[in-house]
Amino acid sequence: MSSVNGPSRPFKLVSANSTNATSVSGNPGFAKLVQAINNGAAWAYLKIYDENTAPNVGTDTSVLCFGLPPGGGTIESDVFWVKNGLSFAITVNPSDSDTTAVASAQVVVNFLT
Repeated sequence: MSSVNGPSRPFKLVSANSTNATSVSGNPGFAKLVQAINNGAAWAYLKIYDENTAPNVGTDTSVLCFGLPPGGGTIESDVFWVKNGLSFAITVNPSDSDTTAVASAQVVVNFLT
């Protein structure tokens, strides 16, 4: 990942029928933008982890959790730092113990790192 003023690297994921446990970067650095949209009929939750590997969904503790309203609801974040790496998961419920999968193509997540 780059410094806050350095060049950005884009990352995009369209959800699969899973928790979408994903590692964006295995290095410390800044996440300059997180943007997500939920096209589903129910809430979804984007969980951000400060980890250098994909999270163990249901076991690991997220550092941020964004609620994504149904029917095209979106979120955008400000810049934040991760010291170990940037990873995420998407679930149906906000608790860190939740492992309920979202639907295929329900959520689109974009990062600039």
